[in-house]
Amino acid sequence: MNVKQKFMKQFKFYIPVVLAALFVSCSSDDKLVDKVDADVQRGAVLRTITFDPNSFFFDNTDSEVNYTWEYQDITDGDLLSSVDVTIGFIDGTPANGTTTATETALASFPASQFSLGEYGLPRVDYSLTYGEALAALGLAFDPAVVTGSDQFVMNITLNLTDGRTITAADLSGTVSGGSFFSSPLTYRIPIVCPPRAGAPGTWTIDMQDSYGDGWNGASVTVTIDGVGTDYLITGAQGDANTETFDVPAGASTLSIIYNSGDWDSEVTFQVTAPNGNTIIDVGPSPAVGAELIDYCADF
Repeated sequence: MNVKQKFMKQFKFYIPVVLAALFVSCSSDDKLVDKVDADVQRGAVLRTITFDPNSFFFDNTDSEVNYTWEYQDITDGDLLSSVDVTIGFIDGTPANGTTTATETALASFPASQFSLGEYGLPRVDYSLTYGEALAALGLAFDPAVVTGSDQFVMNITLNLTDGRTITAADLSGTVSGGSFFSSPLTYRIPIVCPPRAGAPGTWTIDMQDSYGDGWNGASVTVTIDGVGTDYLITGAQGDANTETFDVPAGASTLSIIYNSGDWDSEVTFQVTAPNGNTIIDVGPSPAVGAELIDYCADF
């Protein structure tokens, strides 16, 4: 991104601050900086360090998701009391009947279970299997009950020593979806079919950038039988780009992953299979580093 583009992105933010500063006397008892500092309440984040993979296989109760979380607050961790995890369920396949489940407690981590990570901040690891998620919600391991395209939703609550609690509803988009903080406090875990390549032929990726200056370092990696190719919008292309790739007959696996850039909130894209079905339609702020293909879909 060039200097002019960076300036324009920040223009709307800087102008109100400059105007406010012009009307506040340096001798005033109510200095602008003092007022902003007094009005801001600092909370905490639980940064996602790893989330691998991001889904369960519908036919394997041992399939597992693994997380590493890093806690941070203004005291670098002293406000941490505990972290609570709950799990809920979303039925995405009404064709096989409606399955409901009440959100329930899944795990709790007191501050004592965290250890210092490489940056001196508290970290904790957590693993969850498909079977454990089903058991927590009282759901049967039966494709007539839970199958591909259904989802689990895992919600996290941060409990601070000063009595405050922080949930996903308390976060701004910069904190929950930004590539630096990456602290959503809500994770969707789709139930998927085993990876496959799908129909051979020509696939299409339609990419958009809402600001019109390219993807600023972001890309989509398409991997066919272990060989990856990156697709993106360059700065010269501006607000859109369309690319195609071919899946050869006899291919075994196809994977599509989004790689974060500087302005993920501007990124959207769609992937269309040779049969004309749109199998991916994501953004703004697509999931980073996670498989985006629903292998149960018709492609």
